[in-house]
Amino acid sequence: MPQDDAFLAMAHAAAGRIEAARRVIARLEETAPYADDSPSWERLEAEYLSEQAKAVVLDAAMPTEVFAMPAASVSPDRDGH
Repeated sequence: MPQDDAFLAMAHAAAGRIEAARRVIARLEETAPYADDSPSWERLEAEYLSEQAKAVVLDAAMPTEVFAMPAASVSPDRDGH
């Protein structure tokens, strides 16, 4: 089930196993069990969880402070602080 794979990907990411999470996301993207456009709770749940899993996995590889300068390159202010 795609919902199970979505949770598995998020669990791998939470445990720091980003490559394993990316493999599960790739498998999730390859399988499209809900090819029809008929709305159903199960299809909506699967789509939502898949999008959440992709966001968690892709964001896990990003640093928390993307625009922060490395500590060594920060110069003290005029007061030496």
